[in-house]
Amino acid sequence: MIKIIYGLIVSALMALLISCGSDNISSERVPNGVFNGVLAGEDTVVLVWDNTAHVLATDDSQLEINFTVSRLSSTGNNSDVTTRHVTGHGRKYDSNNDTFSEITISGSFTHTDMNTTFELTITDANNSEDKLFLLTSSTSNDSASFALLDGTYLIRDIGGLMVIDDMGIISGSDNNDCEYEGDVEIPDPNINIYQVFMTVRNCSLNGHYTGLGTLDQSIDTFMFSMINTERLLQYNLQR
Repeated sequence: MIKIIYGLIVSALMALLISCGSDNISSERVPNGVFNGVLAGEDTVVLVWDNTAHVLATDDSQLEINFTVSRLSSTGNNSDVTTRHVTGHGRKYDSNNDTFSEITISGSFTHTDMNTTFELTITDANNSEDKLFLLTSSTSNDSASFALLDGTYLIRDIGGLMVIDDMGIISGSDNNDCEYEGDVEIPDPNINIYQVFMTVRNCSLNGHYTGLGTLDQSIDTFMFSMINTERLLQYNLQR
């Protein structure tokens, strides 16, 4: 599946509020993993790695959030629950008009040993708001490996084939004459997240892209979103 109609790029500054009081800069990060949730009333999957989140939406909305932890302060005495309150800003990209507009984000996420939940509000320049609610997916702690990913995939919606070999090398082409080459990296074999590095040639989507992907529960579908300075692309590959 490829979605380029509408997208968002967000750079978020996050104030971290946890139970050990301090004003020092924190090196803590948003928990990595796969999250299920709802964006603007639509089901979505969100992939988080190294403070970057990619949204795999079922409609034409996509989101990339870059989190930066800025400050520690006290919120209570429960050491088993960590709540982070989020404020931020960014840009919304509309590929129909090839334009950006400013947005802000606010909300929080709560982290325990079992899961993480997010409650975020995204506000555009017209003060229109979208809500994003997330919960850790049951597939988040599934293993990641090239052996699991290895295969030939149909590019859903636009047609064509993409091959990922047992070393993570990507090749393929689609029915719009786009040619693909790149590779996949596994940042942590214990988390169902894959980093995607792709070059697209011979079509209007030409460029170098980076993104995040995940295998679904059946391990027959590989979903990923990738981005560069011009656009966001989303793919749904089926074995």
